[in-house]
Amino acid sequence: MDKKTILITGASKGIGRAIALELAEEGNTLVLTWNNDANGIDETINLLSEKGARLISEIDIKNKNVLIVASGGNVDKEIFQKCLLM
Repeated sequence: MDKKTILITGASKGIGRAIALELAEEGNTLVLTWNNDANGIDETINLLSEKGARLISEIDIKNKNVLIVASGGNVDKEIFQKCLLM
């Protein structure tokens, strides 16, 4: 599988976290969304960091105004245009 930039919904737990971990192991770049589980997304990010995953950003979908971008806060529209949605 070619490496891709992938948007994963529900990445703070369960199936979303499992998908994120699997796709990270394949070397893909990830954009994660989550809702109401800040501790869960922190745990997912820690697990991904241990694997050396490339994480572009995490998006708290319950707050439309919050976008936390790992690259320092600048949203690159090209990143989101090339995302494969999961």
